[in-house]
Amino acid sequence: MCPAHRAGTQAAVLTAALTSVPPRLAGLGATLDSLLAQPEVGRVVLTLPRRYTRFAGPVTPPPLPDGVTLHWTYADIGPATKVLPLAARLAPHDPILICDDDWAYAPGWATGFAAAHAADPAAALAAQPFAARRIGRPRGVIAQGFAGVLVTPAMLGHLTPPPARFRPVDDVWLSALLAANGVEIRALPALRRFSRPTSNEAAPLQACGDRAALNAACATYCADRFGIWR
Repeated sequence: MCPAHRAGTQAAVLTAALTSVPPRLAGLGATLDSLLAQPEVGRVVLTLPRRYTRFAGPVTPPPLPDGVTLHWTYADIGPATKVLPLAARLAPHDPILICDDDWAYAPGWATGFAAAHAADPAAALAAQPFAARRIGRPRGVIAQGFAGVLVTPAMLGHLTPPPARFRPVDDVWLSALLAANGVEIRALPALRRFSRPTSNEAAPLQACGDRAALNAACATYCADRFGIWR
């Protein structure tokens, strides 16, 4: 049995997790405020690398609201920076609610995730998943992070970072880690309506050119490496 399948059913405090890039740091306010307003979110963690591969120079974040913890990491692994370094520091079954830095979340968003996790702690939860057949695999599910994804460190297995080529498509990579660890991704479509984009789009979180092609290439790589989505 996968370690993630041994979690208890008692509701737990959620850690909201996100990352960003230098051009977007000054515009995080709407997202951070929306996370801090969620009663079920016990802490908000912004994980940033000390240096980026896409941006030169040291990183200087703006003042952050009370209740937001800045977590520094030395490895820039693209958008997956929001969860993999943090998961390595948390207990195996601590729930992490992943989100994006250019979306805001209405009251009730974290409530829905917390309730679903308490009812089914063995499953990863996603407000906006899609079938992996969209990117060329005959089976499997991809959890999109922008509307919220709830995981635990145990669900992600060995917390393997993506190869440099696939850093931009973290949704595919993180979904592959879940699949490789035998974790089901459960859809929570009713929670999609709680998410809205902000204007924090000064730069893409990760430039990748043809995203659809890179998603498909990453899915094929993951299928071969992890023996999944066949």
